[in-house]
Amino acid sequence: KQNNAKNKQEPKKKEPSRSLDKPQEKKKDEKEPPMPLDAAKLVILEKAIAQADLSAFVRRQPICAVAPGRKPEPAYYEIYTSIELLCQTIMPEIDIRTNRWLLQDLKKHLDRRMIAYLVHNDDATLLHAFSINLNVSTLLTSEFLDFDEALNSGTRASMVIELGLFDVIADLDNFMFARKFLGARGYRFCLNDMTHMTLQLVDLEELGFDLVKLVWSVDLYDQQGGRRGQGVREVVLKIGAEHFILTHCDTKQAIEVGESLGITLYQGRLLDEMVSRKTQRDSIRELTEALQRHRAASRS
Repeated sequence: KQNNAKNKQEPKKKEPSRSLDKPQEKKKDEKEPPMPLDAAKLVILEKAIAQADLSAFVRRQPICAVAPGRKPEPAYYEIYTSIELLCQTIMPEIDIRTNRWLLQDLKKHLDRRMIAYLVHNDDATLLHAFSINLNVSTLLTSEFLDFDEALNSGTRASMVIELGLFDVIADLDNFMFARKFLGARGYRFCLNDMTHMTLQLVDLEELGFDLVKLVWSVDLYDQQGGRRGQGVREVVLKIGAEHFILTHCDTKQAIEVGESLGITLYQGRLLDEMVSRKTQRDSIRELTEALQRHRAASRS
């Protein structure tokens, strides 16, 4: 006898349906991903920047002295150019962050434009108490020497030159020369954007900076009682808290940590808001109360 199972017809397998749909086309309003920065595009950017009016891209941010119970008072202003906004305006299809070395070249070019802007600017607020972020190599250019000659001794003494750690290390001999030469002419130097990690890896006394910018982060708060936090405290104590600026401050917690380290100079959105509102008694009171609670907790 034949097996009954063989007499049963197996169900027909469904063939996979073949889609006749065309590949989806990109929507008209869908943006193309930005292109990387290369040498050819860098040349175009530099030519455009050379002709651009920088006044629309120059920003000022206060570095504030903070005392308990008082409104933060600007000690001086950092003058800088928003390079990303500038490049987005000139060539929005380019991502300038894709090539660090070409971006560094672009910043050097922008340094020269910024110096020219400061020389020909008639803004009275730029006659004293301001800082600019430059590259080490820029300090040895004829443009900077012309800028130096245009300043009086009082302006030089109130001006701070900010430099990045990796730029200093990469060009150490020129930095040491520039610091000695320009320091004798009255300029002060600030080491920019140090973290609680990098702060302990550098001999700040040997480099001879007048000021150090320490970047605020939640990690700095979390590490207060740990080994790294103790290391930061030791460096600040050794160099002197009066030489430190806590930057990127956007919460009251940042001010509390800064005060615990003895720091009195701050920079960031929180300070911008407090300075700009002029009569913000509530914000000042809240900050004062937070600091008082922090002190009370530290004593207990």
